[in-house]
Amino acid sequence: MGNRSRGAANTARGRRPLRVCKVCRTKFDNQVNPQQIVCSPKCGIAYVRQAKEKEWRKEKKRRLEKIKTRSEYLAETQKAFNAYIRFRDAGQGCISCGNKAAVQYHAGHYRTVKAVSALRFDEDNVHMQCSQCNCHDSGNICEYRIRLRRKIGDWRLERIENDRRTLNCTKEEVIEIRDFYRA
Repeated sequence: MGNRSRGAANTARGRRPLRVCKVCRTKFDNQVNPQQIVCSPKCGIAYVRQAKEKEWRKEKKRRLEKIKTRSEYLAETQKAFNAYIRFRDAGQGCISCGNKAAVQYHAGHYRTVKAVSALRFDEDNVHMQCSQCNCHDSGNICEYRIRLRRKIGDWRLERIENDRRTLNCTKEEVIEIRDFYRA
């Protein structure tokens, strides 16, 4: 026998190794029925019940996805976009005050979503900000502009400041943007 494990020895002699029940995780012998995946009828019933619940959860998720509104997709897209901005700017510190030791960072918009909705997902318009500047100092916009100008240049800053468009995306376009930033 030497190096071979007990399971290998059993297989060599024509016996199959013991299987582990998919429900209760106990070992059992499946000599009679090699396709058997549970140890008892009780575990079989539980296995079928679990499979049905899993299938129902998938179906429920699909149905909920189907009835989502555009605003719900916008919220998901904003969350994915903000996570991307924080990842992109990691280690650079706050765009407004330069703080690199903040407890929490946000994705702060230079031009607010309410002012110019078309810039909501514009990467030049959104940069990492500490929560102090973004929430309590109203974006600390004077310092934001000075550092933003250094970071992206005059021409791109002017483009942001002169933009007056509104965001007119369909539900499908919002989903596409969300999937792009999630990837």
